[in-house]
Parts: sequence; structure tokens; C-alpha cells
Amino acid sequence: VLYITLCVALLFALSNFVFKLDKLAITQILVSGNKNIETTSVFKVVYQNLSGTYYKLYPKNNILLYPKEDIRASLMRNFIWLKDINVASALGNISLVLREREPMYLWCDSADKPIMERVCYYLDEDGFAFAVAPQFSSGVYLGFYGGNKRGGYMGRNILEPSRFHSVIKMKDSLLKVIEAREPDLGHLTGIFVNKNEDYDLLFDGSGSKWK
Repeated sequence: VLYITLCVALLFALSNFVFKLDKLAITQILVSGNKNIETTSVFKVVYQNLSGTYYKLYPKNNILLYPKEDIRASLMRNFIWLKDINVASALGNISLVLREREPMYLWCDSADKPIMERVCYYLDEDGFAFAVAPQFSSGVYLGFYGGNKRGGYMGRNILEPSRFHSVIKMKDSLLKVIEAREPDLGHLTGIFVNKNEDYDLLFDGSGSKWK
């Protein structure tokens, strides 16, 4: 029993010594890939996760113990522009490679208002609203209208991603046929998502809608 106790005490002392070595402390954070997210804001979130200790014993900024998944989750939670992030480590530093969301479409509050009076939000390729968009003239981005607005626009998907992709695919496959058959419709400017989950294609010509 005494031997086991001594072994446990020795292992505890050794681990305490190793995990507190300055050489294993994270001293540098490298951030890349960000265009809209401020690097200093990323540093703040990371340092919050690296501060303190585990069980009042082992420092969280140890390269062998640092909370990688907590850092990733905190950044994803704090920065809506983030699409994905890769966290890697090497002796003395951690590297964060950010992938931001790219504006692909708009989700606007009304299709009936004049274009410059609409309040619109950027959508990424999955239909996720992540930022207020400036006012655009018609045709810069394809606009979406309607859908489930309960809970607001920001930080949510206009539709389930799989359904959103289906709508985009449907639009791409039908657009050429529709424009050839009904040239008076003009150019496609938006898609209206009805409550019954049907969709209307909105055009800028004399016949403004195609069901």
C-alpha cells in the first residue's frame, strides 16, 4: 500500500511539473482567413478559454491540455459570420484558420416595397441569414421573400438546408424553359416562399410572377 501511495504521489508531482513547464505554455495565437471578423475579437474569445486551470491544478494554456473544442464552439457561437474553423497546435502556439460565410443570396422583408426601401439580409449557400445587407439595385443578388419569419431573420435558415438546395436546383433547371416560353416575364429577381411551401418565381417583366 505504501508503495502504491508513493507511486501515485510521484506521478502526481511529475505531471504537475510537466504541465506547468513554460515550454508547453501557449504563447502565440495565429489567426488567418478572416475578412469581416476582427482578429482582436478572436484573440479575446480564445484567451477567455485559455485562462484558468483544471481542478485548480493544471493550466488550460498548456499545449497538451488546452480546450480545443471549447475554443471552436465559443468562436462559432460568438461570430455569426463563421462558417467553419480549423484549430491546430504546435509547440508554443495554436493556429486558427477561419472560413467565413460568403453572401450568395438575400432574404428581404417584402417584395412589395421599392427596392431601396427593403430591409435585407445576406444568405449563404445553405440559406442561412448572417448579416444585414446594404441596399442593392435589382439583379445584384437573387432575393428570397416570405418563409418562416418567426424568431426574426438573423442567425437562422430561411428553409431547411436540403429544401433550400432543392429550391435553387429547381430554379436553375426551370429558368431557361420559363424564359423561353414566356419572354414577357423578363429576368428572375426573386423567389417567394409561400406558407404552404409552394414557391413563386418573381420576374421584372410585365408578367411579374410565375407559379
